[in-house]
Amino acid sequence: MRPLAASSSLPPRSQFGRGLTRWILLALAISSVSCSALSRLMGAGDPLLGRWHETAWIDCSTGEEEIPDDPIRELAFRSDGTVTLTWHPIETYVDYRGTYELSEPARMEIVMTWSAYAPGDFDGVGTYEIDDGGNLLLADMWLGSPKETQGLDGCGHRFERVE
Repeated sequence: MRPLAASSSLPPRSQFGRGLTRWILLALAISSVSCSALSRLMGAGDPLLGRWHETAWIDCSTGEEEIPDDPIRELAFRSDGTVTLTWHPIETYVDYRGTYELSEPARMEIVMTWSAYAPGDFDGVGTYEIDDGGNLLLADMWLGSPKETQGLDGCGHRFERVE
């Protein structure tokens, strides 16, 4: 077999290697930027993401925290901007789901979009804070009273992270 002539359309080996290296580096850079942008879009850095369990509710008339008789057992914030709330989780059951939006300074709005149980005293606009212990405090908002304890005079909730 004859070696390729110098006039071959293939670049010399050193040029081919450098060109391939440039393409690989460019592909990695694009991939890195895309992953970074995707993680921002998916809510990376959102301190609320995950599941929470209610440990206290705030009584409007006294301003004191009360230990709930029937706590919210699962409040779940997802990276797609949805939230679900359940007092008595059984398999895939949720009491209601909705969307949430955060704005500055520490404002939150939850809009209920579907419910198996929609509390009549729901107020989804208020503030949020993660305290030094990692607990979530919702103030000036009320996610509703459970079916068995209708009519609580609540102005906020305290949650601890489940996961």
